[in-house]
Amino acid sequence: MRRSLTSIILAIVAIAAAAQVEFNQKGLKYTTRDEKSVKVGKIDDNHKPEGKLIIPEKVKYDGNTYVVSTIGSWGFFGCDKITEVKIPKTISNIDIWAFTNCEGLTQVNVPPTVKTIGYAAFEDCTNLTQVKLPPTLDIIRERTFSGCKSLKSIDLPPTVRTIGLAAFKECKLFRRVVLPESVQVIENYGFYESSLREIVLPPTLKYIGESAFAYTKLTSVYIPNSVHYLGRAAFYGCYDLRTVIILANITEIKNYMFFECMNLKEVYFPETVYYVSENAFYYCNTLSTIINFEQIKTIYENSFQDCYLLNDDIVKHFSSIERLPCNY
Repeated sequence: MRRSLTSIILAIVAIAAAAQVEFNQKGLKYTTRDEKSVKVGKIDDNHKPEGKLIIPEKVKYDGNTYVVSTIGSWGFFGCDKITEVKIPKTISNIDIWAFTNCEGLTQVNVPPTVKTIGYAAFEDCTNLTQVKLPPTLDIIRERTFSGCKSLKSIDLPPTVRTIGLAAFKECKLFRRVVLPESVQVIENYGFYESSLREIVLPPTLKYIGESAFAYTKLTSVYIPNSVHYLGRAAFYGCYDLRTVIILANITEIKNYMFFECMNLKEVYFPETVYYVSENAFYYCNTLSTIINFEQIKTIYENSFQDCYLLNDDIVKHFSSIERLPCNY
């Protein structure tokens, strides 16, 4: 029975593939998605478009008229001489890796008809400076703009709920980002190794993932009380960080949270925090003030290692509570 079902599925896939029609027009390849629409991409690696890429709304082939509805997976991957792309309002989907490694691309205007932008769609577009996103978008997917080293800022539409894994990793010219109140989740490595100096977190934010802001240029952080998860190493290696206010609804500071934040001077803990994990403030050697330290009940031997400037009251308190051995 299982073999019969597998055979049927494979037959259906084969029939669907056979039913697809591919054709080339004016330097672009089109593949039918159904009887009325097609997806678009480059012909092959030997026929890459250059300069301004204009994607048409419709194409005619073999007596039929098709709406261009999708920029296909790997559609223009590695087309490093495209400088600008005009996306028509018939496009509803930009698939995975659609413009990855388009190193010459400088600006993109995504029309409001686009509902999804796929995984790593603009990854490593190293000269991309301007992006306009549609007001219909609800997620910035994994690695969408990772490695866009010339992107200075981005206006997120008020519909975005999730910043995906490594979505803005290594955006080296980022300075200030204001997240709309629709954002609830920043996934792991969301802004990792970007040059972000200021982030405004909305009062609706619930989740900040592992290493979300590690190695950024942040100077201060305000974490609202709507946050109920703050991932490990979230601010690892933020050497310019000086002040942190945590109002989040959390009970612990996870391991490596502020590891090597060497200029961190002041931290405000919420009254719910009672546990500080391993290496949480390791080598924060200018840290002197911790507000609400009194409710801390448990730390590790290295939770505050090399924090030489902690005031006497804090040191005395930490000497009197449970200190767990390090798990080297």
